[in-house]
Amino acid sequence: MLVRSICDPPLTTHNTQEEMDVPLGSQPKKELTSASLFITLSMAYHHEWSQSYIKGLTFEEHHINNEWFNNMLAMLKDDGELYVPMLEKSFNKSGEEVSS
Repeated sequence: MLVRSICDPPLTTHNTQEEMDVPLGSQPKKELTSASLFITLSMAYHHEWSQSYIKGLTFEEHHINNEWFNNMLAMLKDDGELYVPMLEKSFNKSGEEVSS
């Protein structure tokens, strides 16, 4: 189980585009497959998580905390829990608070 605090910087992702050698005129179409659509729809983004648990932060600080929280949840296994030491609380992959 990965344990990080709210103060740790959020993880960043880098988009890399791969070039493909395909004949001219037969460029592949970029579309969502049913699997990628399911993953996209099943991963809820928690916009207000930081605002719910931490008071007195700026908009930017809340935004960074929300990004961090969502990135951490995305790395959890289905039965994993994210512990936030500052809050002394744990959350499941769905972002729901769980008792430890």
